[in-house]
Parts: sequence; C-alpha cells; structure tokens
Amino acid sequence: MTPIYSISSNVCVEEAALYMASKETGAILIKNDRGEYVGIFSKADLIRLLEKELDPSSTNISSAMSSPIL
Repeated sequence: MTPIYSISSNVCVEEAALYMASKETGAILIKNDRGEYVGIFSKADLIRLLEKELDPSSTNISSAMSSPIL
C-alpha cells in the first residue's frame, strides 16, 4: 500500500517541495489548522509556479496547491 503524505497549509512551497523530495513522492495533501484536507500539491503545481517566476521560498503553499481535492 502506498503511504499518503500531508503538510500544513502554513508552509512555503520550497518547504513542501523539500518534504516531497525527502519522501520520494510526486504529490502531498495539504491540511488546514483544523486537520482537514483542503488541497493537493504536485510536481505539476510546482512547475506552474516556476513558470510564473514566483519565488518558492516566499510563496505560501495555499497559493500554489490545487483545490478542491477530487
């Protein structure tokens, strides 16, 4: 079974990308402060962010994630 990884919606994109790399996964779920899943962040979302030339270290993951989760 494949594990499901998640991270807080309060982190920056850079931190989320480093977490994904450490877990060797292509996507992570995003949780709000109440522990509810509010989005998903994938390699495709990271690429879209970089295409817009936004700084991953100063962009909140909430701005880059896909939402709602389908």
